[in-house]
Amino acid sequence: MPRRMTTAASAALLALVLGGCSFPAFAERPLVEVGTERIDVPESMLPSEDSISVGAILPATDGAPWAFGGARAPVGGTAEPTVWTSSDGRTWTDAVVDDVDGSFSGTLAGSAEITALAGEVWKDGRYTPALWTSHDRMTWTPVAVPGSFAASGQIDLVTVVGSEVHLISTDNEGAATGVTIADGEPRELSLPAVEGEDLLNVGGLAGNGEGTLLLTTAPSPRGVSAATVTYLSDDGGATWKRGGEIGDEASWVAAVAPVRDGFVATGSVADAAGTAQARAWFSHDGESWREEALPFGNYEGWQPTAAGTWLGVPSTSDGGLVVMLAADNALKAAILHRDAEGAWQNVTLTAATPGNGVGGYAAMSGEQIVGLTSGSGEIRLGRVVDGSWHRTMTLSKREDILRITDVHTTKEGAGLTLSRPAFTYSPLGWWRSFSEISGGMLRGGEIVEARLVPSRLESLTSTEHLRVPEGELVLGTEFTATGEVLVHGYFRATESEKHQAVTGFPTAGVLSPDALHYFDGEWIAVMERRASAAVGTPTYTEVWSSTDGITWSKKTDAAGDGANTDGTSTGYSASCVLPDGSLLLVGHKRDAADRYFPTAWRFDDEWLEVDLGDAAAREGYATSCASRDDGIVLSLATQGHRTLMHSVDGTNWAAVFDAEPWMVFADPIAVDGGYASAGIWRDGAHEVGAVWLSADGTEWTPVAIPAPRPFGVTRIDAVGDDLLVSRSADSGAPVLMIRNIADAIQEHATR
Repeated sequence: MPRRMTTAASAALLALVLGGCSFPAFAERPLVEVGTERIDVPESMLPSEDSISVGAILPATDGAPWAFGGARAPVGGTAEPTVWTSSDGRTWTDAVVDDVDGSFSGTLAGSAEITALAGEVWKDGRYTPALWTSHDRMTWTPVAVPGSFAASGQIDLVTVVGSEVHLISTDNEGAATGVTIADGEPRELSLPAVEGEDLLNVGGLAGNGEGTLLLTTAPSPRGVSAATVTYLSDDGGATWKRGGEIGDEASWVAAVAPVRDGFVATGSVADAAGTAQARAWFSHDGESWREEALPFGNYEGWQPTAAGTWLGVPSTSDGGLVVMLAADNALKAAILHRDAEGAWQNVTLTAATPGNGVGGYAAMSGEQIVGLTSGSGEIRLGRVVDGSWHRTMTLSKREDILRITDVHTTKEGAGLTLSRPAFTYSPLGWWRSFSEISGGMLRGGEIVEARLVPSRLESLTSTEHLRVPEGELVLGTEFTATGEVLVHGYFRATESEKHQAVTGFPTAGVLSPDALHYFDGEWIAVMERRASAAVGTPTYTEVWSSTDGITWSKKTDAAGDGANTDGTSTGYSASCVLPDGSLLLVGHKRDAADRYFPTAWRFDDEWLEVDLGDAAAREGYATSCASRDDGIVLSLATQGHRTLMHSVDGTNWAAVFDAEPWMVFADPIAVDGGYASAGIWRDGAHEVGAVWLSADGTEWTPVAIPAPRPFGVTRIDAVGDDLLVSRSADSGAPVLMIRNIADAIQEHATR
């Protein structure tokens, strides 16, 4: 258990934080809570260790140890503000900074003069900003955040320059505000103004210790990408002048750090194929930027040029910096050093961590380099000794737990397919990622593990089930040792019969089921085909059919699917059966300028493109559809937010609902009594996991799902008359049930 840090005013924290805010007293939750029943789950669906989130490592100074900070939470509990410190960079001690009434999230930033732990406390759906400062990283003082700051209740950026702490917050509308705290006293940190519909889109803030602040931004309308632009201030943020662009629209900037004679920006640039390539830029004045050559190195088991690469957040020391270079699909990260003269050196490669795309943070004090790697939930600490990486501590371990990936009906009730990610790797860095599936049954208020029937299904990596009065069909995929993906399946007309293996699917190549349907005597399988199983290989959609559920043949390719010679392409993401029995495929079109637009096609003897009206001209994708006998709902993700369209016949469509851009609104499903969608509801400083309900697919009402921390709802499934709700296993109650969902819709939703 972590020890408790000494605080200068420990009992005053909540009063100070709340007292400095102008929010009204919060006497009730922001949304009506819907009644839920907790479903007991087996231990295989629960984590066994604390959840830990941390940020960058701070180097040791003459008066303070190495440190990093964040939050630690037990399974099902609230997160506490926690700081880890080390006097030698090898042995670490964690301590809770203070008691908070709620659940904390945040990170650490600091200089040789002062260190700040900044973030927010969430309770009953509402965020409140929280800040502590320390001069020795051992004793902490809570600091009041002024009420004019952080309308969202959250601190999005914290930077320490000398003895000053700078905080920036962005509200749900995208408007940014700033505050500077010096000697415990706040003053406004004004931010540059932007024109028209542009948002400032603050990326980072740095100071050179000589009075210059540099702000990175990407001014643009919401949902539109733009180049990173710098702004400079020589008066502590009172006024700003526009600097220059770092790279172009294809560039991503992780952070900017001060070095001798200027600033260095780290990040990546997307090449013509859209693959990220690590980059660093230098500027003497913060206005004119030039790329610097990076030493990638050549390590066994790690080829950074074969995949996307990027530089993370750097740490400065003695006019130079250290930073981690990460690569897609890599178990290791490289540590790069830039000295005060501007020369880059590849220091070493970290040890393998069980997760691909491993990145992290490094820091340097004197000649010593300490690092933190993170990937797939595993966080490890290490240091460089004689040019080699030595692991010193595992902060949190990767836990691959079972999650619900499919719900289907059986004669005993709701059958479940449970899936866990599996990962094997070697110290050299070679790895294999795959899925392991097993069965489960929902019996009353409990999920019990059970064998899949037939048992052959448990050797597959994914499955799709469909059970209707005419029979039960299941299709799944097998990844072979030779890199092929083959379809296997079973069918039975009645539950008294034995399952029969399906036939007709290819015995070579890469083909996998995406969705199953049945209508008017025909079984339909929407399939995904690829040329190979390699990551990034283009996908194509095929429709297969069967009249008896056993013998299958390809019915048609999707209309316009795949790439065309003129640079355009079409892709599909979901399918539904319309009320008249025709098949609807939804997805996107890509034009020659690499822009994506939502599209939908219906098949009734031939493919006919659906007229989506003005929605088809908005950049984005059609992501899903949900159908009932009385109509269908089409979900679009366009220009940064979710739009729902509704039709009673699949031909005439109307936009009926726009979720605010700051909401998380997942693809709707059809349920008893209407429709439901999962996600996160936000408004001002409020945020809760939610389920949206609708009686007719046109008007939607959110209801809150109770939780100890701000867990979003990740999945919902219709189970007879009820709605099964899934969320993070860290909640301690990953599965809930809303009984009689039609009654809940009648009570909460409007027509």
